[in-house]
Amino acid sequence: MDISFNIYSVTLFFGVFQGVLFGLIFLFRAVKNKRLSDLLMGFLLSALAIQILPFMLSFMGSTVMWNELLFFPFHIGLIIGPMIFFYLKSQTNTDFRFHKKHLWHLLPYVIYLTYHLSEFAQGKSFVQHWVSQVHLTYHIPLFFGLLCLLSNYIYLLWSVRYYNEYRDWLESEFSNTEQLDLAWYKKYLFLAISGIT
Repeated sequence: MDISFNIYSVTLFFGVFQGVLFGLIFLFRAVKNKRLSDLLMGFLLSALAIQILPFMLSFMGSTVMWNELLFFPFHIGLIIGPMIFFYLKSQTNTDFRFHKKHLWHLLPYVIYLTYHLSEFAQGKSFVQHWVSQVHLTYHIPLFFGLLCLLSNYIYLLWSVRYYNEYRDWLESEFSNTEQLDLAWYKKYLFLAISGIT
């Protein structure tokens, strides 16, 4: 197998490297300072970096994704929305903690994860048969894609609403809100809305 480095693979490599690096920094700071928001951001950055990995390997000419790692659950679309939403809640409320009532937010991703891991664990030949005879035949990727899109819309709307409520509260409590208004998060929400719509 010939591995080639080109503008695409090198660019994605730096994206993966920085995502993992900053993810680990956030995770270290989360443990050190016991901050839930840093923990969520660390996991999110690391997960996003790992999701880019298959594209980087493909541009390098590696076939490991289609051979040894076929059907491995790299896709994290169903967990991004909840993590971004709960990051906002934990960043704006230091007393926020996860409880059992929050676990249902993870259910769609757990279903996706269980489905892929249970098939992946059966081995390469089983996975190839499953993909051609079941996975593609019954349009399961389409189902998960629509579920992911719906999840992104829902959590984006919740995030926008929660952010607006937070901004209203800030303006009623503080005269100078510049350091507390999470301006970068507002820009993220704008880009997210533009990307989805």
